[in-house]
Amino acid sequence: MKRRWWTRPLLLLGWFYVLMEFITYDVLRVIILWFAQRLPLRPFESWVRRQGVRVAFVLLLMPTLFLVPIKFLEVWLFMKHHYVSGVFAMIGAKLVGTAFVAYLFSLTKPALMTLPRFVRFYAWMMAWRQRVLDPVLQSRAYQRMRVFRRWLRSRWVVWRSKTKQQWWGRALGRLRYSRKSA
Repeated sequence: MKRRWWTRPLLLLGWFYVLMEFITYDVLRVIILWFAQRLPLRPFESWVRRQGVRVAFVLLLMPTLFLVPIKFLEVWLFMKHHYVSGVFAMIGAKLVGTAFVAYLFSLTKPALMTLPRFVRFYAWMMAWRQRVLDPVLQSRAYQRMRVFRRWLRSRWVVWRSKTKQQWWGRALGRLRYSRKSA
């Protein structure tokens, strides 16, 4: 079978999309779980955990239903030649949808794992995900980025502690000055 000239770029683009999907899923899952801890969602979470598999599947479809109007908005924006707004709407919808699917999946995973087919599919998906991510995680560029990120985080901690001390010192100085003048 003859390969077309566009096959390799399409495969690379598809691989990049899947990689970005995995990375955004992991990052957004952490962010949405952090927000969920600070919002009064405990009754909803306990209700979801008590429900069965059917409710779990319906809940996983809900973000898709809520994003359909945004998809129409994206198409309308592109038709009106508002390309930047359309792209931002597309990216925003993707991020919000991925975040909510991650949150709902974390709630419904125990119910879904009672299905043998879902367990097999989940194991296959996680193995495939690891095969896709391994070359990236072992690459020299990724390792350098992790070192740079650790360095940046250490600089941030040092800077933040200094500015807190400076801010605190200025605030106490103003307080002392205002007491002396009174």
